[in-house]
Amino acid sequence: MNKIRAYSGIVYHAQYFPDTTAVTDDIGSYSYRELLDDALRTVSAFRQAGLMASDRVAMASDNRYEAIVLILSGLLGGPVIVPVNRRMSAAEMMWVITHSQAKILVCDSEAMSALTAVEGHGLQEIQCMTFEGGGTGLKSENKPFLSWLRTFTAADFDHHYQASRPYLQVYTSGTSGKPKGVVLTEENCLGQLSSLLMCLDVSLARGDSFYEGLPLFHVGGIMVTLLALSRGLALRFLGSFNPSAVLDMICTKQVVHVALVPAMIQACQNGDRNTAALQQLQTIMYGASPITETLLRNAKTRYQCDFFQIYGMTETHSVITVLGSSDHEQLFANKILAGTAGKPVPGAHLQIVDDQGVPLTPGQPGEIRVSCQHTMSGYWQNEAATNETVQEGYLYTGDVGFINDHGFLYIMDRKKDLIISGGENVSSLEVESALMAHPDINDVAVIGLPDERWGEMVTAVVVRSSDSVSEQDILAFSKNALAGFKTPKRIIFSDVIPRNANGKILKKNLRETYQKD
Repeated sequence: MNKIRAYSGIVYHAQYFPDTTAVTDDIGSYSYRELLDDALRTVSAFRQAGLMASDRVAMASDNRYEAIVLILSGLLGGPVIVPVNRRMSAAEMMWVITHSQAKILVCDSEAMSALTAVEGHGLQEIQCMTFEGGGTGLKSENKPFLSWLRTFTAADFDHHYQASRPYLQVYTSGTSGKPKGVVLTEENCLGQLSSLLMCLDVSLARGDSFYEGLPLFHVGGIMVTLLALSRGLALRFLGSFNPSAVLDMICTKQVVHVALVPAMIQACQNGDRNTAALQQLQTIMYGASPITETLLRNAKTRYQCDFFQIYGMTETHSVITVLGSSDHEQLFANKILAGTAGKPVPGAHLQIVDDQGVPLTPGQPGEIRVSCQHTMSGYWQNEAATNETVQEGYLYTGDVGFINDHGFLYIMDRKKDLIISGGENVSSLEVESALMAHPDINDVAVIGLPDERWGEMVTAVVVRSSDSVSEQDILAFSKNALAGFKTPKRIIFSDVIPRNANGKILKKNLRETYQKD
């Protein structure tokens, strides 16, 4: 008996709408039939190179067509794909490639040049090729990756392998130490796709154009991409995010849906464009980092479109709660849902627990844990970390929050980023949101620094729009917006807030920098 698989939606569109555009990137456009055939050829190519389904293939790439071909080949029975964060340093990328025990590396030529410059890189131990052409050990005759794989015959569908097999190994952002390899299965992917399709309340119609701004080396970008392809959308990739180019695509109706992180939404607020042209946009899907209410309301005024928020993590194949379009309309009409991450997706059971794992009542803050079909199978070769994170069928997220009486989740902070000042818990996210309402603050990060009197001092690192704004101005503003114990005791001015590729603030870096002062 045939069963629905995580790739079934893409196969459906390739079979019945083969000439519909699936992906357009900086190089060209590709149909659903081409996408499926190229993915199946990739399965054949890797098999003929001697790789088993349990082997690893590393991929260092910005958003481009070949990246989704590789990811889809993993779903279709090929080796496990290991996306490597293209924003890492060359040494950090090399660490991930080595740790994953990848037997093949596929990347762009710029990444290859950077990696081969790393002392003792070890690339001679694996087979390498680039998207543009060149490499070692795959008999590619220096052909570009796409030309090389098209010399192979597409593999037949193998529906007999178990959906419990891994297809993806995504490394965590490593904001608190070395990244961990999160092993995800096709069953995880299918559970995630099913849950999102059940609760999606925005119109994503076959053929609609969709700009994917979330990177394909993070699970959020992979998940949103697979969701869009399962709906038959026409994906638009840019090699790197460019706010002016995104606004141009919106105004010329080259895209009608976009997926962005909040920092990208903020960057797109600054370009002058015709209001009517901007309001051709139908949907903004966002996630990966918190958004301030001020930015959200400003974006609503600018675009007048639907909004859809996702919250999750690498270990849950991305999404465990959503704030749908209808929920956003309630938020814009009044403030009852301001700051919420939404409700659990179908099939996800969330609990708020204390430090002993005892469930708490609505409104009480504690650590968020989740049980769902799309919870990872584990960390690659790290049983101790797996056992620490997954206990009694629940994955402990490391986030602190609470659930209100109506089932909406509110995230207060990362557990390690919660500030304890004068015996009171202070949410850095709450303080950041309050400060971002100041008209002359462009960006802000709030951290706790060691202090003899308070234990931890609430400290705001601020990017200001004008040098005329003083520390006293910001302190006075915060005193009107926050309780006394939440008010920053110190303001540090900076030119930029360090973030990873998903827009998450690198607070560990900030603490290390400023606690030395």
